[in-house]
Amino acid sequence: MTMNRYPASRTRWTTATLALVASSALATTAQSAERDFQVSVGPGVVIVPEYPGSEDLDTLPIPALDLSYRDVLFANTRHGIGAWLVNREGSQVGGAISFRRGRDEDDSDRLRGLGDIDDSAVAQIFAVRDLGPLRLTAQLAQSIGESSGLTLDTSAAWRFRLAPATQVALGVRSTFGNSEYMRTWFGIDAEQAQRSGLPEYDMDAGIQSAGTFVGVNHQLSRAWAIAAVAGYDYLVGDAADSPIVEDDAKPTLMIHAAYRFGNGN
Repeated sequence: MTMNRYPASRTRWTTATLALVASSALATTAQSAERDFQVSVGPGVVIVPEYPGSEDLDTLPIPALDLSYRDVLFANTRHGIGAWLVNREGSQVGGAISFRRGRDEDDSDRLRGLGDIDDSAVAQIFAVRDLGPLRLTAQLAQSIGESSGLTLDTSAAWRFRLAPATQVALGVRSTFGNSEYMRTWFGIDAEQAQRSGLPEYDMDAGIQSAGTFVGVNHQLSRAWAIAAVAGYDYLVGDAADSPIVEDDAKPTLMIHAAYRFGNGN
């Protein structure tokens, strides 16, 4: 497996990356109602496959951003820009606009002739439910104006403290795609087969991938924190058998530091 560092064509954020941070179950929950304005910002880096099924990894700089206003409006690296519909201790439901990273046919020899998948905006709704130390999450994301379809990401994480300032989360997660999404990313139609030399490959709706993750969040001070999330997912079923897949393993890593400030701090 090879790794590309800061390639020019890969400086875009991805919904997959946002979902990774969300599924870590280490994000800050609802702030005090007296705090109208809260900001957490800092540098970060994420390592992800160039595209689902790629054997190459991209290393991308990202800002670790979390801005909230009156526990209603937000802009963050987890979900994009949106609003909470429910935001109370133990339960959260929200909607947002974010982005889904595309795929270039020159990312791999196996993609030659298949055409590009453009970046697209996505509308999403998501929910978080805490049952004691267990956190359950679900995120439904639909592309806007691009034919990359709909996905459902789910996760379950068990959270505990190693030390007063250090929280750990161990979890499992999965991604489901509708038929439009699965055909776009893993299918090969007759025209693409003719251009690429690959066999035609049809896809139906189903589970794209499943895996595990571990996250660590350490509070350095009242204002500063560092966090890391590492995951290992596998493409499964028909997605794993697609001719475009070079490697069915999907390792991911995110590391960031953040400084928090706002009313009430």
